[in-house]
Amino acid sequence: LQRDYVFFTARRFLECLTSTQPLLVIFEDLHWADKGLLDLIEYVATHMRDTPLVIVGLARPEFIDHRPGWGSGLFAHTTIGLDSLSTEDAATLVGHLLAKAAARPETIARLVEASEGNPLFVEELTSALAEGREPGAELPTTVRAAIASRLDALPSNAREVLLDASVIGRSFWRGVLQAVGKHSDLDAALTALEARDFVRRLPTSRVHGDIEYLFKHVFIHDVAYATLPRSTRRERHAAVAKYIESAAGDTNSLTAILAHHWREAGESGKAIDYLMRAAEQALDAWALDDAVALYDAAIELAADDGQRAQIRLARGLARSRLADYPAAVHDLGELLPELSGRPRVEALLGWTWGTQWTSRTVDTIAGAEEALHLAETLDDRELTAAATARMSQGLAMRGEPGDLDAAGELGEAALRMWVSGARPFDHLQHEHLLGEQYYWTGRIADAAALMASGTESAAGPQLIEARLRSAALRAQILCSLGRYEESLALFDQTMQLARELGRPVRIIRNYSTQPLRELFDFGEARSRSEESLVGPEESAGFTMPRANAMADLVQAALMAGDLATAETTWHIQWEDSRHATAWDRWLVACRLAATRAEVAVAMGRLDDAIEWARKAIELCIPVHRVKYEIVGRVVLGQALLASGKATDAVADLKLAVEQADRLDNPLLRWRARGALGKSLYATGDDGGTERAFGDASKIIQEVASGLAPERSSRYLAAEAVREVLEGSTKPRP
Repeated sequence: LQRDYVFFTARRFLECLTSTQPLLVIFEDLHWADKGLLDLIEYVATHMRDTPLVIVGLARPEFIDHRPGWGSGLFAHTTIGLDSLSTEDAATLVGHLLAKAAARPETIARLVEASEGNPLFVEELTSALAEGREPGAELPTTVRAAIASRLDALPSNAREVLLDASVIGRSFWRGVLQAVGKHSDLDAALTALEARDFVRRLPTSRVHGDIEYLFKHVFIHDVAYATLPRSTRRERHAAVAKYIESAAGDTNSLTAILAHHWREAGESGKAIDYLMRAAEQALDAWALDDAVALYDAAIELAADDGQRAQIRLARGLARSRLADYPAAVHDLGELLPELSGRPRVEALLGWTWGTQWTSRTVDTIAGAEEALHLAETLDDRELTAAATARMSQGLAMRGEPGDLDAAGELGEAALRMWVSGARPFDHLQHEHLLGEQYYWTGRIADAAALMASGTESAAGPQLIEARLRSAALRAQILCSLGRYEESLALFDQTMQLARELGRPVRIIRNYSTQPLRELFDFGEARSRSEESLVGPEESAGFTMPRANAMADLVQAALMAGDLATAETTWHIQWEDSRHATAWDRWLVACRLAATRAEVAVAMGRLDDAIEWARKAIELCIPVHRVKYEIVGRVVLGQALLASGKATDAVADLKLAVEQADRLDNPLLRWRARGALGKSLYATGDDGGTERAFGDASKIIQEVASGLAPERSSRYLAAEAVREVLEGSTKPRP
């Protein structure tokens, strides 16, 4: 199962339990827990509010060395450090443990002194004494020595059973133990070990039809295991692995266990197979650190450079797929010189996916070109489609004249040649990125079709990010069509789902400011964009989310009439966009040029407004940024009209109206008509003026009728809207 759904399921399970009564959940020995379990605990603690739930986690002090921020970001948490027992408390504990042995005060005093307040040490020393050690004998001086002393005092049959059980693991099963050790009186031995508190029988078993036991403490397991000779350990590990394989049938849930046993048995080949399977399972659970650790273990066991390269390739592709892009670029870039044929194509695809999201446009295009050439040489249709898609994405990143046309053609060609059901990760990611390109370049219907396909398609565990981004883009498309309530609802649903699944929401939150700005809810729009700028970047080197958020802040400030903030922020972001190497170099630059023209006309700097409006149009045409070409033409018309050139203004504004109608964006449609109505009025065309303002008013009223009452009132009260509505009835002086 995909980790995010598992987390949400665990949360809902606990919420159901707490709906009827308070709940206490205790996790012991967290210092042994893997990253996935720790992430689950943090997720539950973060997301379960206003519920009668207490989570207690017990761990050794060294746990904090590995998770120094544990609990610090949670709503309510308390850390309690447990110091060693005082002399009095240790004596009380010893007295209770030796109550039946009638120990003398001097014996208790010696035990307290030797234990130094360590509760486990107290327990093991008193157990050793209770099991027959002479009161006058020398006491062990370490916990391990105390445990070893207890092991030596066991009956031979029980001792052999305990040693064999240590090979299986801290948890072990009666059936496995019987098959491996061939013990004659196994049940009696297990009963003796339980009575002496070496092991504990668990109430349920993870192996159907078998009985599961657990070593009481990891130290007991470690000491027992260390007692076995190395040759015996190998023999026993092999026997355990063979038994599990024969008895389990489906070994998918036991891959890590089998990898451990085959490795300790000296069977590196078999261990590597299971390590690789375990790593894939970790990736499906979004446990990248665990997967990398498994790959690293496999690399250490690899027999030759060829096998090591194969495992390193899998590790690099895992990092690329799970968004650790800098590490993926490093790993795969270092490996590429050693590869040829299909493995090299796979490495290039993973490497260019990493360079793409770290804004290394030149590397992305060069790598995609090589991957495409090699895939075609191999006559591999599956790889050719993926490499064609990557080439399309690289050209869309660069955005030089002609790039976007070529990117669209290649992107569509990739989808046509895609082998049905092949490479679902690459397919869904390509659909999303091609859909974004369509959206940016005004092909709204094509973008909507791709997003519908992407969000409705079956998705594996590693595709949740693309699904969330596609849902956010669908919400943007709804906004561009004036379906604002649907857009805002889908944004809210997508952000809520992302939070529930433990995924970042910063990018989606900032995208959600678009309908808010168009409905003149500037306060909420600015707040969301500002929140999107707080904290570390989600992907090192991926600058576009921040650039978009900054551009959105400029626009929100402008629309709210805060011209000083708009101008100051604009200067900062304009310089950044001109030095960018990927999408924001052209995508955000077009927006900023158009916004600069709007700021200038609002400040009455007409020459600057005309210059920047024309610059915006000039930047937008080669990359098909129709939306901001329209904005540029509207501002150019406004500036020309204010400069006394009404006839020139009419020509540009009529073209803006035609383009806005083709784009079918309500905001641009009524803005362009409102500006055209003013210009026609200045030329004496009363009929044209009435039609322009009348059409603009109709569009505004259609939008208002589809809004919730509060939003509709705010929208109709906005100054820009009122100006257009009043313009349709304003008498000529």
